Amino acid sequence: MPWSTKIAIAFIGAAIFAITALTASINPTAKQTEDSKLTPVVKPLQLSNGTVVADLRCNDVYLATPDRLETFSCALKNNTDKPILAANVEYSIILESEGKRVTDTRFHTLDTYIHPDFYDPKKAILPGGERNVAPPGPMYFQDSVVKGIEVKVDYVEFDDRTTAGDSKKGADIIGDFRAGAAKYRAWLFQRYAEHGKSPEAIIPLLKQDLPVPGELDIEKQNEELGARAYRTRLRIIAETKGASEIPKHLK
Repeated sequence: MPWSTKIAIAFIGAAIFAITALTASINPTAKQTEDSKLTPVVKPLQLSNGTVVADLRCNDVYLATPDRLETFSCALKNNTDKPILAANVEYSIILESEGKRVTDTRFHTLDTYIHPDFYDPKKAILPGGERNVAPPGPMYFQDSVVKGIEVKVDYVEFDDRTTAGDSKKGADIIGDFRAGAAKYRAWLFQRYAEHGKSPEAIIPLLKQDLPVPGELDIEKQNEELGARAYRTRLRIIAETKGASEIPKHLK
């Protein structure tokens, strides 16, 4: 890959794309005791008038050793009357390192609208609905002691394209995902047209790695992830439903 990356995991489902920006270390399951347990502090996305837009419920976290954090998950709930298309969750891992308090901040971004070719309104987080968000783990923090975890929803986008939260980071990540998906789609459509719009001709491209970044005009890491999400989703459609489905998306 042309860029150094801290992106450890990407989940791609039926028009759902989620990503967590963090570094994970494989570790055996910790013995779950009260001494090794941490309860995350959750911060919902709340408007100035007190209305909670999106809430979180997180399970307890167990430490294998003081410097190893076991995986955990949270349920993100939509408390509004509008479907949520995308959301950004911030994880702040509180560490003690060399006698100082250090905060390691990471993000999990979920987007159900990676590209309109695959958008299904039923895949959005519907009013009252929940979606699981979880960083991969366990995680290892060398020469540090994990003291606590804070999790908050800092940005959501609704299906009417209004937003809540003031996280420019979340908005930028989501925008980059979608830009990368659009760039890959444009590149793929060009190959499709060059081969007489034969879906069979582009199936091998869906099974290959991405073309070089310059060919796709991709400059950002999250754009690359969006491009990979589009490629993977279309490949799954071709494999499960047949090549005849491809023209429905590459109109």
